[in-house]
Amino acid sequence: MNSIFDYIYYRVCRMFFKWDGTGGNRGLFAVAMIQAVFIADILLLIVSISWGRKIMFPYSKAIGFACVSLVVILVILNSRKYGNRYNEFDVKWGAEPGFKQILKGFLVVFSILMPWIGLFLVSQLK
Repeated sequence: MNSIFDYIYYRVCRMFFKWDGTGGNRGLFAVAMIQAVFIADILLLIVSISWGRKIMFPYSKAIGFACVSLVVILVILNSRKYGNRYNEFDVKWGAEPGFKQILKGFLVVFSILMPWIGLFLVSQLK
């Protein structure tokens, strides 16, 4: 599972390399966003099935604060993990053949969008 996030970090950093350089701030936030929304999907699914959505309405501000705190914690953890590792990943994945790179690019876009689609679908549960 780690290599999936490593590859997403690398591809996002590579896309925004001109602006971010090897630090890759956008890559850090992309990985943290994906991780946070996956966690939110799972928790919202459990709460929706167990108690229903109406039980969460009185606690919406606290839930929002917890989500923002989770994203901040994930950004800090990911910055420690991925800090200036772009060159290491470039050596590992930089010479991918064209078709493989395009296929993995579609998978990266799918990986970024899928948690949001899942969050939308889980939020529609009654």
